[in-house]
Amino acid sequence: MFKEKDVFDFGRYYRYNELVEILRNLVEKYPKLARLRSIGKSYEGRDLWVMEVTNYDKGAADDKPAIWIDGNIHAGEVTGSIVCLKTIWYLLTKYGNDAFVTDLMDTRAFYVEPRVNPDGAEYYLTTPYTCRSSVRPYPYTEKEWEEFEGLYREDVDGDGYVTQMRVIDPNGDWKISDKDPRLMIKRGLDESGGVYYRIYPEGLILNYNKGEVKFKPPKFGLDMNRNYPGGWLPEGVQSGAGPYPLSEPETKAQADFILAHKNIWATFCYHTSGRFLCCVPAERQPGVELEWSEKDIAPWKAIGAMGKEVTGYYPRPGVWYHGLASRWHYTHLGVYSWTPELWNLLEHLGFGNFKELEERGLRLDTLKEEEGLRVLEWNDRELAGNGFVNWTAYDHPQLGQVEIGGWKEKFIMQNPPEKLLEAEVDKSMMFPLKHAALSPLIKITQAEAKPISEQIFRIKVTVQNTGFIPTNVTQKAVELRIAKPVVTELRCGKDVELISGPRRVEVGHLEGRSDRLVSTRIAVQVEDRSKKIVEWLIKLTRLPSKVDLVVISEKGGRDQTQIKLIE
Repeated sequence: MFKEKDVFDFGRYYRYNELVEILRNLVEKYPKLARLRSIGKSYEGRDLWVMEVTNYDKGAADDKPAIWIDGNIHAGEVTGSIVCLKTIWYLLTKYGNDAFVTDLMDTRAFYVEPRVNPDGAEYYLTTPYTCRSSVRPYPYTEKEWEEFEGLYREDVDGDGYVTQMRVIDPNGDWKISDKDPRLMIKRGLDESGGVYYRIYPEGLILNYNKGEVKFKPPKFGLDMNRNYPGGWLPEGVQSGAGPYPLSEPETKAQADFILAHKNIWATFCYHTSGRFLCCVPAERQPGVELEWSEKDIAPWKAIGAMGKEVTGYYPRPGVWYHGLASRWHYTHLGVYSWTPELWNLLEHLGFGNFKELEERGLRLDTLKEEEGLRVLEWNDRELAGNGFVNWTAYDHPQLGQVEIGGWKEKFIMQNPPEKLLEAEVDKSMMFPLKHAALSPLIKITQAEAKPISEQIFRIKVTVQNTGFIPTNVTQKAVELRIAKPVVTELRCGKDVELISGPRRVEVGHLEGRSDRLVSTRIAVQVEDRSKKIVEWLIKLTRLPSKVDLVVISEKGGRDQTQIKLIE
């Protein structure tokens, strides 16, 4: 499939087996930088693959600050898989050739799950249909769902796409544009005397009685990104929540992995669409208790500003849905979490950024006539017209004469067309890497042994957090009492007797540069809480001798040095 084991086409969407082959090829090519593991099985039995990426010659991944990156938890949001894939490839192929990447791989680690939901993605990529997440029927059994009356999406004309149906109706809300017969525009408030239409999703209608067109509930109503413990509420309150938190094998496997890797200090979960950086803290909502610490907002805003500079995407406070992965990551685990929403057709076409589009309420079905014509002109020019199915008469088994046509939504609105895919991937790919460089990073910056007498020495070590983020990462982690203190250990053999101080010393949390964001004046003196000094008094019982000094931070990594006392 590939010319070389590290040359891939990031301008196409890969099916599951192809994606796994790419991951395996990369591990084979870069065994000292990457390891691939299955963390569980999907609903249909596919392996859930996570790629671990770091330079193992510089230490184990678990001993370094780590970023978690995933994509494609929602079946149709396959752009996220490609971003994850190219991120892995970029780190591996740039190591040794790019100073920034080389330092990252030496000092940090990445855990990447390119396809959280392989079953849903495969369904999306191989059929005309889509679903929100899993292909497990929910909240109704398949038998229960089949008994619901109403319209359900179906490729009625067999062209391989599920588009729309327009049906002539004197009381309809839509009419055909005089400037392009493909374009449907809203009927004027006082308009009459023309030919008007109702528009429905392409599909069939169970038990249609020639009256009102009802709609069946979705067959696959599960939303895996409402299935996490953070603020989880049951189905009657939060749609798609699942029967209980982490009820799905995909979310359970991922949660188990993240919980087992305490070095993860930030997460990125790729979605589509919108072209913005969704983050916690969320927007304030009526009746929702605030779950974030005010102290964490300044670093979030600073990092968001960096994200905007890197990606061009605007940071946006998240909507506080129940059971969100990002909500769980912050409110339960105390780590920073981002949800980049990739791709936005209207922004790509120059209608404005997501803020402007929201303010104007612009979507593809709310555009004015001239704006709709612009989109069709772009489709004809850039996609050779292939993004739109021309309206074609069809004898529908329930509705009679209809016309079927419209946008191929999967790779026009939900994801970019393949010719634009890699450019969209490249917009967002560097943000997690820049973010990783902000991690807490613990170092022994000074270590010395001063003789008090011929056999007695004072050991003095300076431990410092050289990173931007504090070793506790967030204030939320402190409030949750899950932030582990930095530990310094004196390790010595039987030839050294400890006179004062415990071998293992907890030095607490060490601030990062983010803790000084509120101070912008040069003249203001700010106490440096990024470092601590630890001392021991030891006695030598045998010569020559040496001691090892080790500093360990759950989120900030590990460092060590050795002092030779007498040569």
